[in-house]
Amino acid sequence: MNQLHSNRSTLKHYTRVRKLESDWEESKDEEKSDQEESEDEEKSDWEENKDEENYNKKEDRRAEDTVLKLYTDIKDRNIMEKDYQAEETVLKLYSDIKDRNIDGISEVIGDECQFFSNFLSKYRLLQGKKQVMAFFYWLIMKLGKDIKIIVKPTFKDGMTVGVQWQLECDKSHIQLGKGFSFHICHMYQGKLLIKNVEMFMEPIFHIEHLRLRTMAFAVSMAEKIFTFLRPGENTRRQAMILLLLALLLLAAAAFYFTRLSF
Repeated sequence: MNQLHSNRSTLKHYTRVRKLESDWEESKDEEKSDQEESEDEEKSDWEENKDEENYNKKEDRRAEDTVLKLYTDIKDRNIMEKDYQAEETVLKLYSDIKDRNIDGISEVIGDECQFFSNFLSKYRLLQGKKQVMAFFYWLIMKLGKDIKIIVKPTFKDGMTVGVQWQLECDKSHIQLGKGFSFHICHMYQGKLLIKNVEMFMEPIFHIEHLRLRTMAFAVSMAEKIFTFLRPGENTRRQAMILLLLALLLLAAAAFYFTRLSF
């Protein structure tokens, strides 16, 4: 009887132990499952965060590219506008020279403007707006109303503009001279001004029709003079003719070798 009671107690104890073991295993499985689920959730959250971070980076990069492109477009547009304004300013200078508009010339010449020209006999380098304006005033007075200046832009690089020009008689359209000029502009107090001018004019006797006319005139004069220098003629008359010839040659030489003075 006692043994039976002891066996029952042992069986109950064993059953309880098995149940505890089963509960522990179930608890362990649940913890493992919860841990796996937690890891899966963390992994999913991490992947979502990573995807969101990558998306944000792409958006930031796209925004940077957009801003950079916009800045480049604005910069290029400003450069093009300044290039156009520089050419427009230079053309205005020659238009004002043609129209004898001293005030218009003054509007585009900078205070520190420098001017160089190869057809000035002295003071080839003019410095300052006052000297440059004096030159253009002198040029307009020398050209008069019957001589016009024709300008053609030939070179443009940023704020540097080059032009070809020629002088023509307004009535006969005879070319009197031609040359080219370089101009450098700059911005001063929000206004585009010319700060440097280099003007080159070809020598006047390099112009074909003037050279031919001069040669024809010289030949004609020589023929006329030699008709008067005949043997037996009055010696005094021949001396006067020789003196006149010498004066003509001297005047021609002075006209040929001297340049415009300013």
